Amino acid sequence: MSSDGRALLLQTTDRVLEVVGRMAARFDDYRDPGRTEHGLEAVLRQRVFGIGMGFEDLSDHDQVRRDSVLALACGRDDLTGQKRARARDREYPLAGSSTLNRLELGTSGSAENHRYKKIVADPARLDALLVDLFLERTAAAGAAWY
Repeated sequence: MSSDGRALLLQTTDRVLEVVGRMAARFDDYRDPGRTEHGLEAVLRQRVFGIGMGFEDLSDHDQVRRDSVLALACGRDDLTGQKRARARDREYPLAGSSTLNRLELGTSGSAENHRYKKIVADPARLDALLVDLFLERTAAAGAAWY
């Protein structure tokens, strides 16, 4: 079941523009891969699609993480969460707010040694990506610069 079909529209748009994958390349992830169930790109995709669906608050994701259609749009194989590693996470195919919170709190210089804030964005590179995306879409549309 899904609360919103916009997830599939966002997935299709992302496939064409490849925004989330390119965004993920502008983050550093210091989490231990052996203890990480949701990769950086998956977490970022869930957060971006969630915002696009109107779930701006991280606390919204504690309910939305059950959404099978959002899980499908985010590329999850297990759409019901039954194959999750920890029993308490079963029935939740997506990450919870505590995992998503790592995207927003990490700061350069301290993330590598911090217990929770282990994902860091490079703001300058994210800004450059937005400019690149604009220029690419403008060129693709055949717009003339005057």
